[in-house]
Amino acid sequence: MNDDEIFDPVRPDDPDEQLLYLRRLRWRYPDETASVTEEQLGTLVRTYLKNCPLLKIEHPNDVVRFLALGLLITPEQRKSALLSTVTQRVLTASDIWSAAKRLDFIYTHVVGRPVPNPEPDFGRWFVDHDG
Repeated sequence: MNDDEIFDPVRPDDPDEQLLYLRRLRWRYPDETASVTEEQLGTLVRTYLKNCPLLKIEHPNDVVRFLALGLLITPEQRKSALLSTVTQRVLTASDIWSAAKRLDFIYTHVVGRPVPNPEPDFGRWFVDHDG
């Protein structure tokens, strides 16, 4: 992924963008989203998308990885003051690290998953109109 690429800003309040990312999330993380209702996943997507502009997360692949944290970080991890602080500090270090580097760190050290290499490129074509 090229850090110099420029992407359109995430539009958290756009229903089409919310649906696009909901479908990307279901496609990229089928096991993790299998037991989540459409309504629950929609709420997660809307909530997390609102944070993307603040955290300077713009690349579509990074946005999906960020959204997935809502499913991948366990309730036990969320209760840990240490892990919550680490996650918050890393996510807000946007002036120091790129979004990809911040997410790589969280996936490796908090979630405990290897970083996908390369992350699938969804491109602008990835919209399932038949749903």
